[in-house]
Amino acid sequence: MRAGLPEVIGTVLLPLLLLLLLLRTTAAASPDTSRTLSESHLPLLVNATRAERLRQLAGPLLRPRPVGSAGHSAVRAALSEFLTGHLGWTVAEDRFWADTPVGPRQFVNLVASRRAAKNSSLKPKVLALAAHFDTAATVSPDFVRATDSAVPCAMLLLLAEALNSVAASDGSRWDVRLVFFDGEESLSGQWSAEDSLYGSRHLAARLSAELSELVLLDLIGAESPRFVYAEPAVGPPSLQERRRLADVELADFDRLVAMETRLRSAGLLPEASAAFFRFADNFRWPTVDTVDDDHAPFRRLGVPTLHLVPTPFPRVWHRASDTGARVHWGHSAAVARILLGWLVEKMA
Repeated sequence: MRAGLPEVIGTVLLPLLLLLLLLRTTAAASPDTSRTLSESHLPLLVNATRAERLRQLAGPLLRPRPVGSAGHSAVRAALSEFLTGHLGWTVAEDRFWADTPVGPRQFVNLVASRRAAKNSSLKPKVLALAAHFDTAATVSPDFVRATDSAVPCAMLLLLAEALNSVAASDGSRWDVRLVFFDGEESLSGQWSAEDSLYGSRHLAARLSAELSELVLLDLIGAESPRFVYAEPAVGPPSLQERRRLADVELADFDRLVAMETRLRSAGLLPEASAAFFRFADNFRWPTVDTVDDDHAPFRRLGVPTLHLVPTPFPRVWHRASDTGARVHWGHSAAVARILLGWLVEKMA
Protein backbone atom coordinates (compact mmCIF):
# COMPACT_ATOMS: atom_id res chain seq x y z
CA MET A 1 0.00 0.00 0.00
CA ARG A 2 1.26 3.47 -0.85
CA ALA A 3 2.36 5.65 2.08
CA GLY A 4 -0.78 5.19 4.04
CA LEU A 5 -2.42 3.00 6.61
CA PRO A 6 -1.38 -0.65 7.04
CA GLU A 7 -3.32 -3.41 5.36
CA VAL A 8 -5.76 -5.68 7.14
CA ILE A 9 -3.85 -8.33 9.08
CA GLY A 10 -5.17 -11.63 10.34
CA THR A 11 -8.80 -12.63 9.97
CA VAL A 12 -11.15 -12.07 12.85
CA LEU A 13 -14.03 -11.01 10.64
CA LEU A 14 -15.66 -14.37 9.95
CA PRO A 15 -16.14 -15.18 13.65
CA LEU A 16 -17.76 -11.77 14.12
CA LEU A 17 -20.06 -12.39 11.17
CA LEU A 18 -21.10 -15.76 12.59
CA LEU A 19 -21.62 -14.13 15.95
CA LEU A 20 -23.89 -11.47 14.50
CA LEU A 21 -25.85 -14.04 12.50
CA LEU A 22 -26.31 -16.09 15.67
CA LEU A 23 -27.65 -13.05 17.46
CA ARG A 24 -30.12 -12.39 14.66
CA THR A 25 -31.27 -16.02 14.58
CA THR A 26 -31.86 -15.96 18.33
CA ALA A 27 -33.74 -12.69 18.08
CA ALA A 28 -35.91 -14.02 15.25
CA ALA A 29 -36.80 -17.10 17.26
CA SER A 30 -37.58 -15.03 20.33
CA PRO A 31 -38.64 -11.54 19.22
CA ASP A 32 -39.07 -10.32 22.78
CA THR A 33 -35.59 -11.39 23.83
CA SER A 34 -32.95 -8.67 23.88
CA ARG A 35 -29.98 -9.27 21.61
CA THR A 36 -27.18 -9.89 24.09
CA LEU A 37 -23.85 -11.58 23.52
CA SER A 38 -23.38 -14.65 25.66
CA GLU A 39 -20.30 -14.97 27.85
CA SER A 40 -18.94 -17.67 25.54
CA HIS A 41 -19.01 -15.29 22.57
CA LEU A 42 -17.34 -12.31 24.23
CA PRO A 43 -13.77 -13.59 23.54
CA LEU A 44 -14.42 -13.10 19.81
CA LEU A 45 -14.19 -9.35 20.43
CA VAL A 46 -10.62 -9.56 21.70
CA ASN A 47 -8.78 -10.46 18.50
CA ALA A 48 -10.55 -7.65 16.65
CA THR A 49 -9.33 -4.99 19.07
CA ARG A 50 -5.68 -5.72 19.75
CA ALA A 51 -3.57 -2.86 21.07
CA GLU A 52 -0.83 -3.48 18.52
CA ARG A 53 -3.30 -3.25 15.64
CA LEU A 54 -4.61 0.04 16.97
CA ARG A 55 -1.05 1.35 17.19
CA GLN A 56 -0.45 0.32 13.56
CA LEU A 57 -3.56 2.10 12.35
CA ALA A 58 -2.69 5.25 14.28
CA GLY A 59 0.89 5.44 12.99
CA PRO A 60 0.25 7.39 9.76
CA LEU A 61 -2.12 9.74 11.59
CA LEU A 62 0.36 10.76 14.28
CA ARG A 63 1.64 13.92 12.63
CA PRO A 64 0.72 17.63 12.68
CA ARG A 65 -2.53 18.16 10.75
CA PRO A 66 -3.39 21.90 10.66
CA VAL A 67 -6.04 22.80 8.09
CA GLY A 68 -4.46 23.40 4.69
CA SER A 69 -1.11 21.80 5.55
CA ALA A 70 0.62 18.92 3.77
CA GLY A 71 0.14 16.76 6.85
CA HIS A 72 -3.56 17.53 6.87
CA SER A 73 -3.93 16.44 3.24
CA ALA A 74 -1.82 13.32 3.78
CA VAL A 75 -3.87 12.15 6.75
CA ARG A 76 -7.13 12.76 4.92
CA ALA A 77 -5.83 10.76 1.96
CA ALA A 78 -4.63 7.93 4.22
CA LEU A 79 -8.03 7.66 5.89
CA SER A 80 -9.84 7.60 2.56
CA GLU A 81 -7.45 5.12 0.94
CA PHE A 82 -7.66 2.64 3.81
CA LEU A 83 -11.46 2.72 3.87
CA THR A 84 -11.91 2.46 0.10
CA GLY A 85 -8.91 0.39 -0.91
CA HIS A 86 -8.80 -2.15 1.91
CA LEU A 87 -12.28 -2.21 3.37
CA GLY A 88 -14.26 -1.48 0.22
CA TRP A 89 -16.25 1.34 1.75
CA THR A 90 -17.46 4.37 -0.17
CA VAL A 91 -16.01 7.68 1.00
CA ALA A 92 -17.75 10.95 0.14
CA GLU A 93 -15.93 14.25 0.52
CA ASP A 94 -17.89 17.19 1.88
CA ARG A 95 -15.82 20.11 0.55
CA PHE A 96 -16.66 23.69 1.37
CA TRP A 97 -15.14 27.09 1.93
CA ALA A 98 -15.71 29.16 5.05
CA ASP A 99 -14.64 32.58 6.22
CA THR A 100 -12.37 32.38 9.25
CA PRO A 101 -10.48 34.94 11.36
CA VAL A 102 -7.36 34.08 9.33
CA GLY A 103 -9.07 34.35 5.96
CA PRO A 104 -11.09 31.99 3.75
CA ARG A 105 -10.23 28.33 4.20
CA GLN A 106 -11.33 25.14 2.50
CA PHE A 107 -12.45 22.25 4.70
CA VAL A 108 -13.12 18.64 3.75
CA ASN A 109 -15.24 16.30 5.87
CA LEU A 110 -15.11 12.59 5.09
CA VAL A 111 -18.23 10.41 5.30
CA ALA A 112 -17.61 6.68 4.86
CA SER A 113 -20.45 4.27 4.07
CA ARG A 114 -20.48 0.52 3.68
CA ARG A 115 -21.84 -1.26 0.65
CA ALA A 116 -25.59 -1.67 0.82
CA ALA A 117 -26.89 -5.11 1.73
CA LYS A 118 -28.12 -7.18 -1.20
CA ASN A 119 -31.70 -8.45 -1.30
CA SER A 120 -32.57 -6.59 1.87
CA SER A 121 -36.09 -5.24 2.25
CA LEU A 122 -35.13 -3.38 5.41
CA LYS A 123 -34.11 0.23 5.62
CA PRO A 124 -31.85 0.22 8.66
CA LYS A 125 -31.36 3.16 10.96
CA VAL A 126 -28.10 5.02 10.54
CA LEU A 127 -25.55 5.31 13.34
CA ALA A 128 -22.64 7.70 12.78
CA LEU A 129 -19.32 7.10 14.53
CA ALA A 130 -17.31 10.30 14.42
CA ALA A 131 -14.03 12.02 15.29
CA HIS A 132 -12.14 15.05 13.99
CA PHE A 133 -8.84 14.69 12.13
CA ASP A 134 -7.45 18.24 12.10
CA THR A 135 -5.08 19.82 14.61
CA ALA A 136 -4.69 23.43 15.67
CA ALA A 137 -1.65 25.39 14.60
CA THR A 138 -2.09 28.30 17.00
CA VAL A 139 -0.04 26.89 19.90
CA SER A 140 2.50 25.14 17.71
CA PRO A 141 2.16 23.87 14.14
CA ASP A 142 4.34 20.91 15.12
CA PHE A 143 2.00 19.47 17.76
CA VAL A 144 0.98 15.89 16.97
CA ARG A 145 -2.07 15.81 19.27
CA ALA A 146 -2.40 12.06 19.57
CA THR A 147 -5.48 12.13 21.80
CA ASP A 148 -6.89 15.13 19.91
CA SER A 149 -7.79 13.18 17.81
CA ALA A 150 -5.44 10.82 15.97
CA VAL A 151 -6.17 7.92 18.33
CA PRO A 152 -9.98 8.35 18.12
CA CYS A 153 -9.68 8.32 14.31
CA ALA A 154 -7.63 5.12 14.50
CA MET A 155 -10.25 3.60 16.79
CA LEU A 156 -12.89 4.27 14.14
CA LEU A 157 -10.75 2.46 11.57
CA LEU A 158 -10.29 -0.45 13.97
CA LEU A 159 -14.05 -0.70 14.47
CA ALA A 160 -14.68 -0.48 10.73
CA GLU A 161 -12.18 -3.25 10.09
CA ALA A 162 -13.87 -5.48 12.67
CA LEU A 163 -17.36 -4.77 11.34
CA ASN A 164 -16.42 -5.05 7.69
CA SER A 165 -17.52 -8.67 7.30
CA VAL A 166 -21.05 -7.83 8.40
CA ALA A 167 -21.26 -4.69 6.29
CA ALA A 168 -23.26 -6.22 3.46
CA SER A 169 -25.21 -8.87 5.35
CA ASP A 170 -28.99 -8.75 5.36
CA GLY A 171 -31.26 -8.14 8.29
CA SER A 172 -29.31 -5.61 10.31
CA ARG A 173 -31.40 -3.11 12.20
CA TRP A 174 -28.61 -0.53 11.90
CA ASP A 175 -26.14 0.70 9.36
CA VAL A 176 -22.92 2.41 10.40
CA ARG A 177 -21.19 5.40 8.86
CA LEU A 178 -17.85 6.85 9.82
CA VAL A 179 -17.54 10.62 9.88
CA PHE A 180 -14.18 12.38 10.05
CA PHE A 181 -14.75 16.04 10.79
CA ASP A 182 -12.46 18.77 9.52
CA GLY A 183 -12.02 22.15 11.18
CA GLU A 184 -12.94 21.26 14.74
CA GLU A 185 -10.18 23.45 16.11
CA SER A 186 -10.20 27.23 16.32
CA LEU A 187 -7.99 28.76 13.65
CA SER A 188 -7.32 31.96 15.58
CA GLY A 189 -6.64 30.31 18.92
CA GLN A 190 -9.66 32.05 20.47
CA TRP A 191 -12.45 29.49 20.58
CA SER A 192 -15.84 30.91 19.65
CA ALA A 193 -19.08 29.76 18.07
CA GLU A 194 -17.91 31.24 14.77
CA ASP A 195 -14.31 30.03 14.94
CA SER A 196 -14.64 26.31 15.67
CA LEU A 197 -16.55 23.22 14.59
CA TYR A 198 -16.47 24.29 10.95
CA GLY A 199 -16.90 20.78 9.61
CA SER A 200 -19.60 19.56 11.98
CA ARG A 201 -21.63 22.75 11.63
CA HIS A 202 -21.58 22.40 7.86
CA LEU A 203 -22.29 18.67 7.79
CA ALA A 204 -25.04 18.74 10.42
CA ALA A 205 -27.20 20.87 8.15
CA ARG A 206 -26.83 18.27 5.39
CA LEU A 207 -26.72 14.96 7.25
CA SER A 208 -28.81 15.24 10.43
CA ALA A 209 -32.06 14.20 8.75
CA GLU A 210 -30.46 10.87 7.75
CA LEU A 211 -29.03 10.00 11.16
CA SER A 212 -30.71 8.18 14.01
CA GLU A 213 -27.75 8.59 16.40
CA LEU A 214 -24.22 9.97 16.51
CA VAL A 215 -21.32 8.81 18.69
CA LEU A 216 -18.39 11.22 18.94
CA LEU A 217 -14.95 10.11 20.13
CA ASP A 218 -12.54 12.80 21.30
CA LEU A 219 -9.46 13.15 23.52
CA ILE A 220 -9.04 9.37 23.89
CA GLY A 221 -5.61 7.81 24.26
CA ALA A 222 -4.36 8.57 27.75
CA GLU A 223 -4.22 6.03 30.57
CA SER A 224 -7.44 5.19 32.44
CA PRO A 225 -9.99 7.41 30.67
CA ARG A 226 -13.29 7.90 32.49
CA PHE A 227 -16.50 8.41 30.53
CA VAL A 228 -19.68 9.56 32.23
CA TYR A 229 -23.05 10.39 30.76
CA ALA A 230 -23.93 14.02 31.27
CA GLU A 231 -26.80 15.45 29.27
CA PRO A 232 -25.46 17.96 26.74
CA ALA A 233 -26.38 21.54 27.47
CA VAL A 234 -27.29 22.05 23.82
CA GLY A 235 -30.36 20.64 22.16
CA PRO A 236 -33.57 21.44 20.33
CA PRO A 237 -35.90 24.09 21.83
CA SER A 238 -38.63 21.59 22.78
CA LEU A 239 -38.32 20.19 26.31
CA GLN A 240 -40.16 17.06 25.19
CA GLU A 241 -37.66 16.55 22.38
CA ARG A 242 -34.74 17.05 24.76
CA ARG A 243 -36.18 14.37 27.02
CA ARG A 244 -36.48 12.01 24.06
CA LEU A 245 -32.82 12.55 23.19
CA ALA A 246 -31.72 12.02 26.78
CA ASP A 247 -33.72 8.78 27.03
CA VAL A 248 -32.01 7.37 23.92
CA GLU A 249 -28.58 8.50 25.09
CA LEU A 250 -29.01 7.09 28.59
CA ALA A 251 -30.16 3.75 27.22
CA ASP A 252 -27.10 3.54 24.96
CA PHE A 253 -24.73 4.54 27.75
CA ASP A 254 -26.32 1.97 30.04
CA ARG A 255 -25.57 -0.71 27.44
CA LEU A 256 -21.96 0.45 27.25
CA VAL A 257 -21.67 0.15 31.03
CA ALA A 258 -23.22 -3.32 30.86
CA MET A 259 -20.88 -4.42 28.06
CA GLU A 260 -17.83 -3.26 30.00
CA THR A 261 -19.07 -5.05 33.12
CA ARG A 262 -19.45 -8.33 31.23
CA LEU A 263 -16.08 -8.03 29.50
CA ARG A 264 -14.38 -7.20 32.77
CA SER A 265 -16.07 -10.09 34.58
CA ALA A 266 -14.91 -12.44 31.82
CA GLY A 267 -11.31 -11.25 32.21
CA LEU A 268 -11.26 -9.75 28.72
CA LEU A 269 -10.08 -6.30 29.71
CA PRO A 270 -6.67 -7.23 31.13
CA GLU A 271 -5.20 -3.86 30.27
CA ALA A 272 -7.77 -1.95 32.26
CA SER A 273 -7.58 -1.18 35.94
CA ALA A 274 -10.81 0.62 36.80
CA ALA A 275 -14.12 1.10 35.02
CA PHE A 276 -13.99 3.33 31.95
CA PHE A 277 -17.75 3.90 31.63
CA ARG A 278 -19.69 5.03 34.67
CA PHE A 279 -22.77 7.02 35.51
CA ALA A 280 -22.33 10.50 36.90
CA ASP A 281 -21.95 11.00 40.62
CA ASN A 282 -23.31 14.42 41.53
CA PHE A 283 -20.50 14.92 44.00
CA ARG A 284 -17.65 14.06 41.62
CA TRP A 285 -18.76 14.50 38.02
CA PRO A 286 -20.81 17.09 36.13
CA THR A 287 -24.39 16.14 35.29
CA VAL A 288 -24.57 18.61 32.41
CA ASP A 289 -22.12 18.42 29.50
CA THR A 290 -21.08 21.97 28.65
CA VAL A 291 -18.16 20.97 26.40
CA ASP A 292 -18.59 22.48 22.95
CA ASP A 293 -17.64 19.76 20.48
CA ASP A 294 -18.60 18.26 17.13
CA HIS A 295 -21.69 16.55 18.57
CA ALA A 296 -23.36 19.86 19.42
CA PRO A 297 -24.57 20.92 15.93
CA PHE A 298 -26.25 17.53 15.48
CA ARG A 299 -27.94 17.51 18.87
CA ARG A 300 -29.34 20.98 18.26
CA LEU A 301 -31.05 19.47 15.21
CA GLY A 302 -32.56 16.60 17.19
CA VAL A 303 -30.00 13.79 16.74
CA PRO A 304 -29.30 11.75 19.91
CA THR A 305 -25.58 11.88 20.64
CA LEU A 306 -23.06 10.10 22.82
CA HIS A 307 -20.18 12.45 23.56
CA LEU A 308 -17.36 10.10 24.51
CA VAL A 309 -14.77 12.50 25.87
CA PRO A 310 -12.91 11.65 29.10
CA THR A 311 -13.75 13.43 32.33
CA PRO A 312 -11.43 15.04 33.24
CA PHE A 313 -9.55 15.80 30.02
CA PRO A 314 -6.20 14.03 29.67
CA ARG A 315 -3.24 15.86 31.20
CA VAL A 316 -1.54 16.10 27.81
CA TRP A 317 -4.45 18.07 26.31
CA HIS A 318 -3.11 20.92 24.15
CA ARG A 319 0.47 20.17 25.16
CA ALA A 320 3.50 19.19 23.12
CA SER A 321 3.62 15.95 25.13
CA ASP A 322 0.42 14.70 23.44
CA THR A 323 2.32 12.25 21.24
CA GLY A 324 2.16 8.57 20.39
CA ALA A 325 4.78 7.88 23.04
CA ARG A 326 2.32 8.94 25.73
CA VAL A 327 -0.64 6.92 24.44
CA HIS A 328 -1.78 3.96 26.53
CA TRP A 329 -2.55 1.62 23.66
CA GLY A 330 -3.88 -1.12 25.92
CA HIS A 331 -6.50 1.09 27.54
CA SER A 332 -7.43 2.66 24.21
CA ALA A 333 -7.90 -0.78 22.64
CA ALA A 334 -9.98 -1.85 25.63
CA VAL A 335 -12.33 1.10 25.09
CA ALA A 336 -12.61 0.08 21.43
CA ARG A 337 -13.42 -3.48 22.54
CA ILE A 338 -16.31 -2.24 24.64
CA LEU A 339 -17.58 -0.13 21.77
CA LEU A 340 -17.33 -3.09 19.38
CA GLY A 341 -19.38 -5.33 21.67
CA TRP A 342 -21.97 -2.58 21.99
CA LEU A 343 -22.07 -2.15 18.21
CA VAL A 344 -22.43 -5.88 17.47
CA GLU A 345 -25.39 -6.12 19.83
CA LYS A 346 -26.94 -2.95 18.43
CA MET A 347 -26.59 -4.08 14.82
CA ALA A 348 -28.11 -7.52 15.39
